[in-house]
This record gives sequence, structure tokens and C-alpha cells, in this order.
Amino acid sequence: MKELILRSLQGQTTPEQEVELERWRSASPDHERDYQAMVEVWQGTAPAERPPARRPHPTLADLESRSRRSQSRQVNGGASTSLRRSWAWAAMIVLALGIGLMAGQQSAPLPPTPTPQVSEVVTGPGELATTTLPDGSVVRLGPGTSLRTSVGLEERWVEVSGQVFLSVSPDSTRPFHVRTAGGEATVLGTRFEVNARHDQMDLLVLEGAVAVRGGGAEVQVRAGERSRSRTDEPPRVELVQDPEGLLGWMGAFVAFESTPLPRVARELEHRMDISIQIMDPELQDRTVTGWFTEADMDHMVELVCRAAAVTCAMSADTLRIFQ
Repeated sequence: MKELILRSLQGQTTPEQEVELERWRSASPDHERDYQAMVEVWQGTAPAERPPARRPHPTLADLESRSRRSQSRQVNGGASTSLRRSWAWAAMIVLALGIGLMAGQQSAPLPPTPTPQVSEVVTGPGELATTTLPDGSVVRLGPGTSLRTSVGLEERWVEVSGQVFLSVSPDSTRPFHVRTAGGEATVLGTRFEVNARHDQMDLLVLEGAVAVRGGGAEVQVRAGERSRSRTDEPPRVELVQDPEGLLGWMGAFVAFESTPLPRVARELEHRMDISIQIMDPELQDRTVTGWFTEADMDHMVELVCRAAAVTCAMSADTLRIFQ
């Protein structure tokens, strides 16, 4: 039912599905409370739609404060059953702002439309923002960044000026292109950072692989590698010993896209300065999809464990994960 509610909030349900949802809501007061909790969190966290060519460009700084207010309302209001229920549903929304939130599931994007969906957003000095694209990809924007996106039937592309981190939803039928003044990149599904200033593009791959073009040449950049390209120079690739350490500018933010649980554990160890032990070998192939922002350590652990459908136990500075 969570999937159906999210589709309804996104305007993607059929009349028959709306009838099914109404019947479910009226069947139980608990159902209606669950529905209203999801609506409240959706309204507090989902980016507002913007006309394609409106000026001046809107910023997304208010999304961060909305997310904090939403979490504060649901965590600090006491331990009543209704509040605990609201927080559980809120966690599911914050995980992906999409559909398919449990471990091993792929976030279901909005159906492609014949006319590409184009949007443009910017951040001001000192601002961070997070936005979700119609295909389910997630972008974290650094300060002083502009992002223009287009998602259509055959391809997806973004134009970047500034610094972004992208968690791209896999789609072999629609390559994902990144365009900057200093070069271009193409991916099918991966996580990577782009820092584009003037005529230079630096690209750091955290997971997967990216094809980078610049100066008339193309190179493959793999996980743990960074490339630097310019309009008049071919890309140069170098190995990075600690790629996660270069992403501190994102603040309290992590994003995963079908990421294996051991990889998730390594990144959380780095960001949260704790030790994580995966106790059951069967969990090595478990994956996590979702993004998390403005959460303290306890909430981050809770959300990730929920997304991975595992049991977690925290003792001192060690987190143990069980089947």
C-alpha cells in the first residue's frame, strides 16, 4: 500500500487505483492515520514543481529546513503510538522520495513522458540542497551551483556549473549524460561527484564507472578514480586513496543506489566514526537504495537498517548487523 500511496501523491495512479486507495483508507482509522502521516511528510520534503523557464531561478535551501522540521515534529513529540507510526512512515518517504524502498528493490521512477521534463535550480552561497529527478536519480548540490535537467523517453541529461553529487538510477535504455563547460560524461547507473568550474571538470567516481570526454578524447573512470578534463585537453585519470574523504562538503548526506551492504557499511564507518560488523554471511549480497540527509547518527542507523531489512544492535562504538 505504501507504493500505491506514493504513486497517488505523485499523480501517477489510475482511477481504479484511486478507488482501491479510498477503500483502504476508509477500512480502518489506523489506515487513515498512516495515509495522513505520509501526506504530511511528502508535503514537507518533496521538491515543489517549477515551470521550465521561470526567472529568477528558485533555490532549494528551504528543502533542508523542511526536512529538519518534519523529523523534529515526529521524533521529539513524545513516545505515543501515533507519533511512532508517523516516524516509521516518514522514514520511508525520506529514504527515496520514490517507490520501492526496501533492500534489494529498485526505486520505481515516474513513467517517461513523450515531452522531456525540464527543470532548472540553483543554490546560493553557503547553501546545500538535494533534489530528486523524475527517473528516481538523486542530486546533492553544493554552494553556488546551477543544475539544469531533462528527462525524456530516450535519454537523460543534466547541465552542471558548480559542484554536485549524483546517485543515478540504472536504465540501460536511457543513458544519463552530464554536460559541463570543461567536458562531458555518460553513465548508466552509478554514484559520482562532478566539480565543474569555468572550462574544467573534475569527476570522482564512488561506485560504478563513467565515460568522460574532453579535448577530443574519451576515458573510462572507475570506482576510486578521479578524472580532470578541459575543453582543450584530454581527460587525465588518477587513483584516489580515500574518495569518501573528499565528499565532506555534502554535510549530513549519503545516497545509495542498489549499493551492496558491505559498501554501505564502509561508507557509514567513515562518515560516523564507528565500527560496523556484518554478522551473517548471507547479508553480503543485500543492497540498499535510498538517500539520507540531516539525520544524526542514531536516525541514520535506524533508516539504513530499515532500508536493508536487517536487525541492528549498537554497543558502544560498534554496530552489529544481523539477518
